[in-house]
Amino acid sequence: MYRNQMVDNNTYNILQAYVSTLEALEVYQKYSQDGNEQLWKQVAQHTEQIARILQQQLPQALQNVQGSMGATASQSGSMGSMDTSSQSGNMGTSSQSSH
Repeated sequence: MYRNQMVDNNTYNILQAYVSTLEALEVYQKYSQDGNEQLWKQVAQHTEQIARILQQQLPQALQNVQGSMGATASQSGSMGSMDTSSQSGNMGTSSQSSH
């Protein structure tokens, strides 16, 4: 599986877990319409707590990525600046396609 190397493992894991949790909440809502509504509401409440925990971790994880990208660009010299600008363009494109 291809993964953008501009994001470290920890940040990637947090993002993936957050997205998966949000998707699970949608599924639980559908399940509750099929029956046993109380069960799925309870499961959703616990899942929402997990989503909030992950959401709280995102800003710090993303800040760490931005900090490490800046450090890499400054260590690479002028050639690294060119690479960084082209990667930033790619990152913007990948962000748009993932939404």
